[in-house]
Amino acid sequence: MRPQPHDVHYERIMNHAHHTPPRPPAQGILLRLTLACVIALAALPATAARLALVIGNAAYADGPLKNPVNDARLVERKLAALDFQVSRVENLQRAAIWRTVNGFIATVRPGDEVVVFYAGHGVQVAGVNYLPAVDADIRSEEDVPLNSLNLNTLLDRLDEAKAGIKLVFLDACRNNPYARSFRSGTRGLARMGAAPSGTLLHFATRPGSVAADGDGTNGLYTQELARQLDAPRLPVEQMLKRVAAAVENASKGQQEPWAEGSIKGDFYFNPEGDLQLANVEVEPSSGGVDFGDLERARRERESVRTSWTAWQSRMAADFEKAMDYGDAKLSATAWQRFLEAYGEDNPFSTEDERLRVEARARLTQVQSASPQTDRRTIGAHVDDKGIEWRVASIIKERFGDRAHVNVPSFNRNVLLTGEIHDESARSSLASIAANVLSVRGVANEVEVAGISTSSSRDNDALLVSRIETRLAAARDFDARAFKVVAEAGIVFLMGLVTRDEADIATEIARTTAGARKVVRVFEYVTADEVQSLRLQAARNSRGP
Repeated sequence: MRPQPHDVHYERIMNHAHHTPPRPPAQGILLRLTLACVIALAALPATAARLALVIGNAAYADGPLKNPVNDARLVERKLAALDFQVSRVENLQRAAIWRTVNGFIATVRPGDEVVVFYAGHGVQVAGVNYLPAVDADIRSEEDVPLNSLNLNTLLDRLDEAKAGIKLVFLDACRNNPYARSFRSGTRGLARMGAAPSGTLLHFATRPGSVAADGDGTNGLYTQELARQLDAPRLPVEQMLKRVAAAVENASKGQQEPWAEGSIKGDFYFNPEGDLQLANVEVEPSSGGVDFGDLERARRERESVRTSWTAWQSRMAADFEKAMDYGDAKLSATAWQRFLEAYGEDNPFSTEDERLRVEARARLTQVQSASPQTDRRTIGAHVDDKGIEWRVASIIKERFGDRAHVNVPSFNRNVLLTGEIHDESARSSLASIAANVLSVRGVANEVEVAGISTSSSRDNDALLVSRIETRLAAARDFDARAFKVVAEAGIVFLMGLVTRDEADIATEIARTTAGARKVVRVFEYVTADEVQSLRLQAARNSRGP
């Protein structure tokens, strides 16, 4: 059975925050929009709730750990005894990352006291900290965002929920099991920089260092943290100093916990009982500077350069091989494999980027030969081409050089982007598009501004190419289902997709260099409907 038309969901992804699925859209001739920005008017509760998200990741396919699940269970018991409502997750998998985060955020109300505890592997890529899922398939740095919980995104979501006190404990600086696949030689987690207001983070060890998983049933950091959590009437800052001193002393200076951020006012995990003043004396660290890694890096640099030169030669040779496939289906597969295999950036050359851009262009050319690769029907393809031409022609005739308007149409839904000279002219654009035959809806994102420069448009074209290349290289993901548009660094995603696909594409676009904001204009379908669309496309390609 042919799937029925679906409402278009229109969402803005701002400030690098993951978005909650929108409400059902309203009916009307214009595009039925579901806005992701909801204004909530609610009074703060008289007594703030105490909420905790506790995650323990141990059963990694690469680099399994012994203690994180034990650590999560220990911290859960401690927090539950201190009147926290605890959500514990063991061995978090990729598919459940944002379902877990969204479910927890939905319980947070303004002013609530929130604790997040994580034990497991943690990695940094380009200064951003990620907490990998246990089934992460990470073969290069580009794979990390799609296989991990982005710590910055989690903090932004808590800030958006207007939690009062936000405490984050990260026993996540074990050795990186994926380090051999990374271009950089960084270890541990990175400094957070400016954490959201009212947020205090505590790392198991200082930035760039690693923490011990522990010889017993718990990690060293978690063990000492649990000992101090229920200390009576001890301010959290003082408690963390105790934890740091105990860990550093027990590790003989090899592991030094690290704090970033701050909270407003005082917070006590256990506000009852008599005040205990910390008086922990520890031996000084041994001091001195270890230059061993720098010496090794200097000796290995030429070896690394030689390896990249050989890699670049293989990339050029494989590019030539990919060009040999004349059949459209084989050629598309060849270019997808090429982009997947060579997604890394050569630090010693720009030739790799040129070949990726060319490969993406050839893949797009091959895919465009089939009108049904993006799940639209043949009729929708034909209508969209006609809609784009008719709307653009009317706008050009009416406004001439006073407007620069792009008119992408997907499944008969029109997205308007660009610039125009005044607000009344801008308002008329939606009506122009809506009155064109076959148009189902319109999203008007045109700005009242001066006409963009050719340089700005070139930057947008490069941004689209980067995103499309990353989409094509993503594993177990149909990049052909998406249409990418960029205007002044704002990325618009269109398509007939599932919610999981939408989240993956959004994360790819959001983390691509040059993207300022992501706006989603999707029609959502189920996985069963996707399969039905594929079967329908296959029948149409065979003919009667």
